Amino acid sequence: MIADKFDVFLFDLDGVIYIGSEPLPEAAESLKRLRKEKKGIRFLTNDPCTTREKTARRLMSLGVEARSEEVITSSWLTAQYLKNEKIKTALVLGDEHLKWECQQVGIHIQDQNDVEAVVVGWDIDVFFRDIQKAAKLIQRETKFVVTNADRTFPTPEGPLPAVGAIVEAIRVSTNKKPFIVGKPNPYMFKKALEDFASSSRAVMVGDNPYTDVLGAHQAGIQAILVSDHKMKKFPSARDFRNPDATIPNLKSLFDHNIDIKNGFLLPFLGQRKLKRA
Repeated sequence: MIADKFDVFLFDLDGVIYIGSEPLPEAAESLKRLRKEKKGIRFLTNDPCTTREKTARRLMSLGVEARSEEVITSSWLTAQYLKNEKIKTALVLGDEHLKWECQQVGIHIQDQNDVEAVVVGWDIDVFFRDIQKAAKLIQRETKFVVTNADRTFPTPEGPLPAVGAIVEAIRVSTNKKPFIVGKPNPYMFKKALEDFASSSRAVMVGDNPYTDVLGAHQAGIQAILVSDHKMKKFPSARDFRNPDATIPNLKSLFDHNIDIKNGFLLPFLGQRKLKRA
């Protein structure tokens, strides 16, 4: 069974552990079993409108054991990235969570005309003049950093514009590419694995081929897609968006009839090499 083949499990949240305010069937029980078997667990989310502590509390309320240090949000990781880059001042287009995370690492986020970085997250109240100001700063070679580049997010009424919509407006007007902190950038996956031995066999479990699966493969680890439907494979067998296994729910990690294919080695220098299962 798949659970026996890995030491560390990285989990996406929405669509894998819960949907909206409801936990998915067997999710809490499966995670409890993984912990009992001494597996390493990390929770990865591109949502920049939360904190590690809030996410852990939300998981606990759904019956899923979680500690804040096991959670990696795009807002927290963005602040960590800026700290590592020795950024001290930033224009932040984001909500209070992203701003709070930046302030925790000593970044001044007051509205300034001369900053070291423009940081873009989700802010429903962003104005076109904010985008113009960000573009002007980036044109002057100010560092351009974004929490994630998801163009839409799901709602009961259908997909609505997300962070990527703001990012695209700035990118198109400046012709500058941002550094993307969240999935599918390998940065988030590599950060999630920092606390584990390099020999650990790691796998990503997610519901999105374009972020979870692609990102994991680019980081040099295998990927499992959670889906109730038979997914159409991408044209090339080596397309990084093709998962190594597809399962209907997390209980399937313990199904002796479900296996995961051997991963291929990925040609990314300086990144974690993919361990064959």
